[in-house]
Amino acid sequence: MTEAETTLAELDGWTMAFENATADARISEEAERDVAHAVRLGREAWAAYVAATGGEPDPDVRDRTPAVFFGA
Repeated sequence: MTEAETTLAELDGWTMAFENATADARISEEAERDVAHAVRLGREAWAAYVAATGGEPDPDVRDRTPAVFFGA
């Protein structure tokens, strides 16, 4: 598996975690922590994926990735 494939798999995993955490209708400290954790690790995964692709991420991957992962 290439570095881009590995980082893409990680990014997809954190995208799913983010979607699951934000879909939770309960307002609680635990849910807030879950979202914050998914965002932090999703941002790291996005950065690793972009680096692995030489700064040229696949547009389809960008489209399915939560925009919050693109922030600093």
